[in-house]
Amino acid sequence: MTKSKLVVLVGSFAAVAFLGYEASSGLATIGTLPMNVSHYRTPGDVVNANGSWKKVGGNLDAQYGELIQWPNTVQIRCDINAGECKEDGARVTDWSGSRYLILFPVEYRIISWEDGILLAQQLNSSGAETTAYDVTLKISVKDKAVTRTSHGKRTNFSGRDLDLSGEWLEEVLK
Repeated sequence: MTKSKLVVLVGSFAAVAFLGYEASSGLATIGTLPMNVSHYRTPGDVVNANGSWKKVGGNLDAQYGELIQWPNTVQIRCDINAGECKEDGARVTDWSGSRYLILFPVEYRIISWEDGILLAQQLNSSGAETTAYDVTLKISVKDKAVTRTSHGKRTNFSGRDLDLSGEWLEEVLK
């Protein structure tokens, strides 16, 4: 019986996917962070959430399929005073006989914080709004619920006009 290999592609990651070896089947089992939402007023004003993204609606599969592939686990930390959220996520995928832990950090700009509901807009790696999709993060501290919605828009990609306005995705943190 051979053990599966796990290869980490990118550096540090706060929300860790736990691998346990299941001897009876020879397959690794994956545990993810349990769903949790919390708000700490001291020190600072911080909203935390963790869990796993699950698709609940939309017509985006091919483009976003690998981001919401199961298993996945994420940890989100929003610093209200700084006006930003950081999401650290990971998923495990099998490729060429090895298991890979793929890390996907995401940044958001907080656009509102009112009555325990935080709304934030996803940013690209340059700190600007994403060009192909508007991605909105909603965290309700009172309801202990987290939703991420993605709506396609018109964009120019490599000199070609691209209309993604009919594409959308809704995910919830479980």
